[in-house]
Amino acid sequence: MRRWTRPWAGPWAGRRGGKDERGAALVEAAIVIPLLLMFVFGVVDFGAVYSNRTAVNQGVRDATRQGIVANFGTNSSCPVTGSIAAGNSLNLACLTKERIGLEAEKTRIRIVAPAIYSVGSQLLVCAEYSIEPVTPLTDQFLSGDALHSKATMRVEQVAASGLTSVSETAIDNDWSWCT
Repeated sequence: MRRWTRPWAGPWAGRRGGKDERGAALVEAAIVIPLLLMFVFGVVDFGAVYSNRTAVNQGVRDATRQGIVANFGTNSSCPVTGSIAAGNSLNLACLTKERIGLEAEKTRIRIVAPAIYSVGSQLLVCAEYSIEPVTPLTDQFLSGDALHSKATMRVEQVAASGLTSVSETAIDNDWSWCT
């Protein structure tokens, strides 16, 4: 029995593809590799921002909790943007930055103390943290933004010297979200 062969079959007859597909893998790689890198760098930056967000939220809650039981801390030597008078408010601002645990220079704090500082009144602590991307490819999407967090709790114990409202200069010059 005679086996039929294609008359046009050349040296590539047994392989998949042919002469016309030699550069296809290069073109596919040129398209896929940048997309893959963008995805990987995006995941890395998303993870970093999410971790920072968790740290800011937890730090603000912890500091607010300390503030409502009149444990304002003793550290008053943290970097402050703007002017915050020494005392319990500065101590609480420094305690908030310490509890957040990120770069204190990029963290801004606002404390809204009740007008009548007494048991049952509400204390509000807000924090902003400047976002800086880890990878250069997402720089255009993340630079200049800030993470915001606030916590409100009722005062449980009153300190003898009280607490006053203070705020650092906001990253975007807008504390309107902190009310």
